[in-house]
Amino acid sequence: MTQPHDEFGRCMVVSASRPLNCTTYFTCAGDSSTNVGDGKELKWDFSNSTDDVSSPPTGFKQKKLVFSFKDPIYIKEGTMYFKDALFGSYIDLKIVHASTSTVVSHYVNKHFVTDTCMIGDELNTEQASGELDTDLEFWLYITVPDSTGYTDFKGYVSLELYRQSTV
Repeated sequence: MTQPHDEFGRCMVVSASRPLNCTTYFTCAGDSSTNVGDGKELKWDFSNSTDDVSSPPTGFKQKKLVFSFKDPIYIKEGTMYFKDALFGSYIDLKIVHASTSTVVSHYVNKHFVTDTCMIGDELNTEQASGELDTDLEFWLYITVPDSTGYTDFKGYVSLELYRQSTV
């Protein structure tokens, strides 16, 4: 490994989880196969049937957002913004091999949310994940108790990533 240097040729010592060849990237969407940030938007609305799971856990309604990135990424942090979550609602994020649907990591496990949090519920860490390659998909599950006629739960997720390419 080559020792990094600043613009004046001085050796640098850096204490950061961001890889040297990457930049910080914030997004509320995955990538398309050709463009950064042009993929699946990370938002949900239980007043419609978009992204509904046909066989949710018993007693719940569930949505599943599947997204991916066209370049390797590192996950640093994420924030959830939501409105009108019933008590017992929760969020899961799984990292999955796209070709086999094999779960590699259950990255966020049954993170409970309730009521409204428009300023954001941040999941933060001191260290970024390891490199996540392009053969992976991300499955974001949003689960809410199945109350008759309840359709008010809405929200979105923002991810802080490290990656070489940005928009």
